[in-house]
Amino acid sequence: MSELYHCVPEPSFLRVWTPDAASRDQPPPEDPHDPGTWRMFSFARRVSDQLLRQGRARETREEYLRFAKRFDEYFATWWADGPPDQKYRMGYPVIRTCGAAHLRLWREYLVSLESFSPRTINKHVATVEAILSWAADEELRDQSPHLKALPSKGAAPKFYLTLEQLSAIYQACDVAEWPTVGRRGLLGYSPADGWRAALVLWFSYGLRTQELIKHESGKRSLRCRNLVWQRETPAQEGHAESPYGWLWYVPQKQGRVKPRPLALPLSDVAAAHLRLIRCRDKRPCATLFDWPLSPDQFYPQWRRILEAAGVRPKRDPSTGQQPQYDVKHLRKTCTTHYNNHAAGIAKWITGHSSLRPDEARDSQVSDRHYDCPEQRVLRAVLSLPQPEAFRTALSRVPCLTLEARSSGKQLALF
Repeated sequence: MSELYHCVPEPSFLRVWTPDAASRDQPPPEDPHDPGTWRMFSFARRVSDQLLRQGRARETREEYLRFAKRFDEYFATWWADGPPDQKYRMGYPVIRTCGAAHLRLWREYLVSLESFSPRTINKHVATVEAILSWAADEELRDQSPHLKALPSKGAAPKFYLTLEQLSAIYQACDVAEWPTVGRRGLLGYSPADGWRAALVLWFSYGLRTQELIKHESGKRSLRCRNLVWQRETPAQEGHAESPYGWLWYVPQKQGRVKPRPLALPLSDVAAAHLRLIRCRDKRPCATLFDWPLSPDQFYPQWRRILEAAGVRPKRDPSTGQQPQYDVKHLRKTCTTHYNNHAAGIAKWITGHSSLRPDEARDSQVSDRHYDCPEQRVLRAVLSLPQPEAFRTALSRVPCLTLEARSSGKQLALF
């Protein structure tokens, strides 16, 4: 009877994985029949499929996968190179064994990168907690660990840059040393020209950071097909004409609720800088800024440029701290300068056309269903005061205007 008892295999959830000498630095193997042994990314794919069936937004599903992959990448390195006593005391964080100590260790790593705000770090941790909560609901673990969120401000200060500060940053781009190589080979322009072109486009159109330059997988950035080199607007309902061409794209957070593209005229300054960094890959689907996917290079390079420019916000009188400008403050800068130039026009350029609830009902109906602001947008973009340094590119790119052609005729500037 005892021999029969010992022939019964031990359930997998009772087995504790311990590495032998050959696999000491490798993460534990996954059992395809036991999701409790899966790593975070593998189980996140399962959660993503369920979110899809629930009709959740694609951005939410991609966020689950991106944060889970980042979690696994960190712990794979930690398991290979971390302190032996720590990693063998805590164990490798698979779905069944991941605990608060693992989340705390990962959060400390994210903080040490100095690339994420406390709010973004809290979002990373909360996503992993949600994945573990799914596992608990499927009875793959007892409960999901939870960390107290890092303190963060509810809303970022409305920092904006003056034209003089923008000129200083533009000139300081000379110190940029990254990137020189893109995801498909040499970029064909200097790092300084690349950062200057990005600065001009962020200021001119209020693009979100990764709408212009993608440094993380799963994000969508501008492609060559988003530049329309013709005089007449590509908008189906429009009739405006721009002498320099058009930017035509769907803002990052509006694809699901407002899928119609924005049609924005190119200014002479924007067109000049786009020509200076012209795409070497002529395919319409080619990425406009084909920079490497590396937030660890992107943000330190931005801070280096700011340091060389000597541009910082004022010191907080209550705390004595002096923050730095982030790339996202260029979106606030764009909105502020456009509204100072032509009141109320910025929402049509940045894509933030959702109206305040305290506005009159008839104003909301008019803006959403009847008013076509293309002529006002055209005048605002072409006449917006530009930082003096931005105009230095005009001498490097002669003959910017497009020839008058029939509507719909594509003109090759590159």
